[in-house]
Amino acid sequence: MPIRPRPRIPSNLVKDLYRDKQSELAEIEQRKERISCEVSHATSVTEFIEKKVDEVDACLEYIQHYNDALKQSIRAENINKKRAHEELDELRGARLDLGQEALVLKRQRKIIAEDLEDELPRHETISQAYLTTIVDKTMSACAKQKKVRFRQTEFKKCVTSYLAASKIEGGDEYIWCHVQGDWQPAKTTKTAHIVPKSLTSDELSYFFGVGEVILSDRRNGITLDAGIEEGLDSGKIVIVPAAQGDKTRWKCVLIDQDSRNRTFGSHKNWGLADRAIKHIDGKELEFRSDGRPAARYLYFRYAMTCLYHIQRKHEDWLQKIESVGAIWATPGPYLRQSMLKLLAQNIGDIYLPEVFYKNTTFVDSSDRPAVSQAEEELLAKSLEFRAEYELAICGGRKADEEENELDEEDEG
Repeated sequence: MPIRPRPRIPSNLVKDLYRDKQSELAEIEQRKERISCEVSHATSVTEFIEKKVDEVDACLEYIQHYNDALKQSIRAENINKKRAHEELDELRGARLDLGQEALVLKRQRKIIAEDLEDELPRHETISQAYLTTIVDKTMSACAKQKKVRFRQTEFKKCVTSYLAASKIEGGDEYIWCHVQGDWQPAKTTKTAHIVPKSLTSDELSYFFGVGEVILSDRRNGITLDAGIEEGLDSGKIVIVPAAQGDKTRWKCVLIDQDSRNRTFGSHKNWGLADRAIKHIDGKELEFRSDGRPAARYLYFRYAMTCLYHIQRKHEDWLQKIESVGAIWATPGPYLRQSMLKLLAQNIGDIYLPEVFYKNTTFVDSSDRPAVSQAEEELLAKSLEFRAEYELAICGGRKADEEENELDEEDEG
């Protein structure tokens, strides 16, 4: 059974329309019902999304035809104007809801498919998994469309709720650190942006193979000890698959081996202030719910971190990848292969070994077809500058900026 019904499409005055308009609407209604039946019988995520796009388009077509027919009848003065305008208001609301859903479906089809595959084990039907996924995506898209400033407080709430990573005890808030596997005072933790929010751009969308990437997505976050979050931001550590199975497990891996005996952060109350970084190398993450960060975001962070370490002449990582293979064990069409190769050449002046990208990239995407080589080179160069500024320059001061954002939002 659906978790939430589709926005109701009114049809109270269809019988009062001209006969030819009634026939047109009846024909569209029959097609809608047929497609809805196909949606409910879809056996794969790919088939479900294709049929869902058709279903939403058919609903929008019905709304448009009904809207036009009502206005025609109003002009001809052969319908109750008050009731007709009330019907038009209802149609407008349904059109806005369905139009947003259609936009998200068509611009984020690849990402929605990935998230549906992840959600399926927690739901009885694809429809239930879809509703859980689409509600989050449409809300994020609406906020972006309205040009709402990225609100760190709201992002933190969405992430901690999804991951069951917050609790109140004795009047104080505690946040779960997924690497340490324990509760910590909220002030000693951070909600990490796996893909930095400042990277939102057309270049990033092209890299992921979709029309749009919404970085306020709750699956783009994870709660960590503030010191560990600093290590993630500065490229000392990455989060990679620990093992593949029905549910992927994740572990923390130290990339910057020169930092093994250093400590994270400088605040005494941080969990790792008196512990060396090496203690979390290889440590498996502990989750308190079925929710998980999206693999595509974690892979992006892993890939970009590796490239920047190679750029800093940490050739041992490239040699390790060439000899034993990439440490990312879970296959998936995460990033555009040609773009990743270009970034490797631009950032590290290297040609990536095939093992690094063979099972974790895609060649093309129907959501975002490939562009010319010259245009792709421009996109790669632009993303390179954005990423280098974020990962290499901003990492040290980002935590303080986000702390200020939280304070400003609390005051507002």
